[in-house]
Amino acid sequence: MTAETLTDRDAAMVRLERAMADMQAAYRDVLREAAVRVHPELQTLGFKLLASISRRGPLCAGDAADAIHTDRAVVSRLTKELEKLGLLSITPHPEDRRSRVLTLTPEAEERLAPLRGNGRSLLAHSLDGWSIEDVATYAELSERIVSSYGTFFHDGSDQG
Repeated sequence: MTAETLTDRDAAMVRLERAMADMQAAYRDVLREAAVRVHPELQTLGFKLLASISRRGPLCAGDAADAIHTDRAVVSRLTKELEKLGLLSITPHPEDRRSRVLTLTPEAEERLAPLRGNGRSLLAHSLDGWSIEDVATYAELSERIVSSYGTFFHDGSDQG
């Protein structure tokens, strides 16, 4: 299909898909840069784990896996790496000795502090200059997209 044969809706969908892919790539780049700023050997997923603990406070390994949308085996590997880098403290849970509590080290707190800047998120920074109405519309449309994802494989949309 050439650009000349696309309908207006098809053209808009291509543009939206490209914009969403570009947004994902830009966000990955920002996470990668943030990880390197915390520690040159820190991987993006490790940064996401540290950032989650920073926002939420100490977490059990299972809760940490849920927070970064991965499984416990990945968190187990990550925690070992982060502990070796001096960024994470791992202690037994006081009430359940089988569970581990993940806490940022003072070094991790210190390295994450400059990334918090003035407490504003990347999204807040990116939406500077947008009207409240535009932000609200973007939020509403994003919510509509996300809510429809769960129906993709159940309503026949995945069939050619």
